[in-house]
Amino acid sequence: MTNDVAGTVKAMMDRVLGSTSPAALLALAAEMTKPKSGWKGPRKLSRDQALAATRTVTSMLRRFGLQPTKVLVGAGRASQPSATGRFYLTDVEMAGGEVTKRLSTGIGAHVDHVKAIARHARQKGHAADEGALLAELAEAVGAFLEQFRAEPELDPDAELAGDINRVADHLSNPGRRFELSRFFPEARRLELGFDDKAGEMVFHGPTASMHDGGNTPVVPLLTRMVGHAEASVSRGEWEDGEENALFFARPKLTPLGRTHCAICQDVGLGVIADPDRRGGLRMVFTLDPVTYVGEPGLTAEGDAWDKAGYARFLRFGAYPTPGDIDRLGEGGLFFEATAPDRYDCGEFRAFYERVVAEWEPGDEDRLWSRRYLPVTPETSRMLLVDDDRTAFDIWRSFAEIPERTVLPRDAEDDAGVVSRTVRARFAALLYAEAEPSVAGLLEVEAERRTLALDAFLMKSATGLRRRKLEFRARMRR
Repeated sequence: MTNDVAGTVKAMMDRVLGSTSPAALLALAAEMTKPKSGWKGPRKLSRDQALAATRTVTSMLRRFGLQPTKVLVGAGRASQPSATGRFYLTDVEMAGGEVTKRLSTGIGAHVDHVKAIARHARQKGHAADEGALLAELAEAVGAFLEQFRAEPELDPDAELAGDINRVADHLSNPGRRFELSRFFPEARRLELGFDDKAGEMVFHGPTASMHDGGNTPVVPLLTRMVGHAEASVSRGEWEDGEENALFFARPKLTPLGRTHCAICQDVGLGVIADPDRRGGLRMVFTLDPVTYVGEPGLTAEGDAWDKAGYARFLRFGAYPTPGDIDRLGEGGLFFEATAPDRYDCGEFRAFYERVVAEWEPGDEDRLWSRRYLPVTPETSRMLLVDDDRTAFDIWRSFAEIPERTVLPRDAEDDAGVVSRTVRARFAALLYAEAEPSVAGLLEVEAERRTLALDAFLMKSATGLRRRKLEFRARMRR
């Protein structure tokens, strides 16, 4: 990590660690003890600490007259009422009876439960202060939290991944004007997909799963080059009506010459429903396939073809199909690529070679579909590189290929040092104190989709049903 990025991240951590708020300390502890966080200290509460935390949570439930199973299931840590026993104590256990059952030793679960208690208590009319309740929990597990008062020795990639994942919690906050946790299952149930250009939901029927990518709020980050291949380009000529009549029809091909293919990925940062946490959200990196194919010139034949220049590079929205001919989007051109002769990314190589090894008719969707990678230290290191100019940056400067990105052109640290690395530019946008920011841009994309869903539902609703939908939309503002 460059000095400017490390300084920015450190400044943010200093603000958290320097806070006297128990809520801030608990939030840090919950984040640092997640799997793959890079935290090197104890991650689990001891038996006595877990009992103290559970006793505190149970006391709060009783104080506000809340039904334990309803609150704890709603917090997302238990899938059903029968699975909540380890998160609270019975009346006998609270009265001093021996506690022999298994208890939750993850601090994150107790933090989520206290937040859920505060929310449910306010809904019942109680003046429940979330900060004060978290302070009670912090006092109960004070010895465990001491390790987080010192500056943690985190791997920079783990630190960055942890901060990116905080955005999911921010977007799932019930106080937002939108509810992504409602949008995702509703769009899937109604078989809808979001049309980004039109800004509206479209009914796709049984093929809706093929359009799930449009439902994912995403901001574009960069394009990365992952492989290189040679190809033969041809011009196709169709018989009258043949192109539209037969799906598998092939035109008459006239070879134009050999060329280079640049196999790339458009990388974005998105948010999806968390399959492991009901109502929760998860941050992901999105990988959209794209191949740039050089259009051969007159000198693209013979042994010197690879020295010839190209008039332009044509975009193909997928990876090349192994051993087959792909159609380019313009000029009636087709190309057939060889197996990649060079890979710039080990992860892509493993993916592509697996696709080729398992190839069966109908597998084409694996080459043009978006892939989702979890935000981890490993994926952050792989995608948010610490290079001034990536291979794609250098190549597109002479190929005149545009790059879609929300990242600023450069980033300046507190000492005034300017950096153009992907890592520094992304960190500047992530930690920005004013808009635009990563969280803010994703909020915009999330709201566009939820408003489009509301508008779609309103079109077909009448009478009481329509008034209910309008009421719910107003309550979210």
